[in-house]
Amino acid sequence: VHFGDIKSPAYDLRVIPDNFGTQVWVVQDTAVNITGANAEPFADEASARAAFNALKASIGNASDAIDLSPVSVAVTNSTLPENWQSNANFMEIYVRGYKDSDGDGIGDLNGLTEQLDYLQALGVTGLWLMPIMESSDNDHGYETQDYRGIETDYGSMADFERLLEQAHQRGIAIVIDYLINHASYLNPVFLDSASSPNHVKRDWFVWRDVAPNNWSLWGGNPWRTGISGNFYGAFTSRMPDFNLLNPEVIAFHQNNLAFWLNKGVDGFRFDAVGVLVENGPGELENQSQNHTVMRAMRDVITQYPHAYMVCESPSSYQQFAQDNSCGKAFHFSAGHRILESVKTGRVVSGLISIIEDENLANMPLILANHDYFAGDRIANQLNDNAGQYRVAAAAYLLLSANPFTYYGEEIGMAAGSNLQADASLRTPMSWTNDSVTAGFTSGTDLFRGLSANSTTTNVAAQVNDSDSLYAFYQRLYALRQAYPEIATGTKTALSQPNDEILIWKTQSGDKTVVIALNLRNQTVANHNINVGMTNVSFSNLYDSTNVNASTVVSDSNGQLLLSLAAHGVQVWIN
Repeated sequence: VHFGDIKSPAYDLRVIPDNFGTQVWVVQDTAVNITGANAEPFADEASARAAFNALKASIGNASDAIDLSPVSVAVTNSTLPENWQSNANFMEIYVRGYKDSDGDGIGDLNGLTEQLDYLQALGVTGLWLMPIMESSDNDHGYETQDYRGIETDYGSMADFERLLEQAHQRGIAIVIDYLINHASYLNPVFLDSASSPNHVKRDWFVWRDVAPNNWSLWGGNPWRTGISGNFYGAFTSRMPDFNLLNPEVIAFHQNNLAFWLNKGVDGFRFDAVGVLVENGPGELENQSQNHTVMRAMRDVITQYPHAYMVCESPSSYQQFAQDNSCGKAFHFSAGHRILESVKTGRVVSGLISIIEDENLANMPLILANHDYFAGDRIANQLNDNAGQYRVAAAAYLLLSANPFTYYGEEIGMAAGSNLQADASLRTPMSWTNDSVTAGFTSGTDLFRGLSANSTTTNVAAQVNDSDSLYAFYQRLYALRQAYPEIATGTKTALSQPNDEILIWKTQSGDKTVVIALNLRNQTVANHNINVGMTNVSFSNLYDSTNVNASTVVSDSNGQLLLSLAAHGVQVWIN
């Protein structure tokens, strides 16, 4: 029985010894050849039998090959600023697609380390790395095989430790993706669980002798046929769900978190927390136990004073952003409302309530990310409209305590040509105008095609251009760091639905910052803004088109008179 896994041939044969017939022949190559050509067969019967017997003996004992030991919390002093989390500028990085250091066409950890100076110069102070643990998918990384091992395509643990060290020297935090809901179907713990209904690890996953026929999730049946029963997999048959009602599984994940935090990792982004526990038909998402599970993870993370934690749950992020759960969760509506406002040239009603949400600081904003359901590349969504792009970027960068920028967004990277859905968003980073490699690799055999606009829209073309999109992001990142009240203050909307200018103020202590964004491609002259502060002088921190004096004063009615150029962005402080 061959399951097509080219990385872990020892796990290809997943059968139960008791079910063998009297005559069983197993033919296995001695090597795995990923080019498609046949590898060499075993030289003789003795070597074939030896390999078979070793494989047979491993069935039910696969977990012995990985580290499942308990891990004690060991806090070390962080070199990052004490309050780095409060206004961190995050970049989401797909390591496979960022920079290849060895010419094999696959991005790796050493390639990312080489680009830390670029990220530091841009103003990034935190990285969220998409999965870097050993996986079975050879792509996105969300099929975790070893929770304490580095993806071999990306390098070694030593490479990762070097990345940590070098990032911290530059004041950049490293937050890594963590898969708590499910593992890989080739994870040794799942292999053991699947090997027998009586295995000690059986209850680490969700099994039924007979699959229920009335469960539906996202329009499909989440029950999957296994070799010794039926298992639950919310996403695919390659991703079996953990039984997170089992205390042993909770402890397993807590120990893994401590393992990485002890190495110096600065936190985690948790994937798919809305589907952690399933209670039956109609009760497969957003169950109350999900928050209990995440609070248990948070109990470990908060023992590390510098550590950061954020969760993904597109449908229930407000609940996961509470203290009894993750504490922070991505706001999946804000980006859509911002882009809708920019496209229509008018403030949509939903954006006002988002600005004034008292828990907004705990719901980081994005415009897009690696998942197509969250939206296409911004360049594609806005049809390369440069003015709209900058206003949308300014809105989420200046509104969020912790904005997360998807790699390449800072230069306007487009989706890949002739690629579908998620794959189109996960193309090699556009470093240069090279039509074959975009400066991503020294080789020519790339893991995936390039961004559609890589020859014209790339780092080399923008990094030294003061009018570029890169420079725009750089200035706003710097502004956020120089004036942390932009991120940490209490927000009050000064716009109404259907207004053509999006305006809000942020108050922190005795400081008030007023931010005004012109959603229209036309000049607005002498616009009155009621800041609610009489006879107060405001200094200009940023004006994308320099159409005002450097200082303006509110009148006796608390009105501030401003003019904005087409798609203008302005920031003022008292």
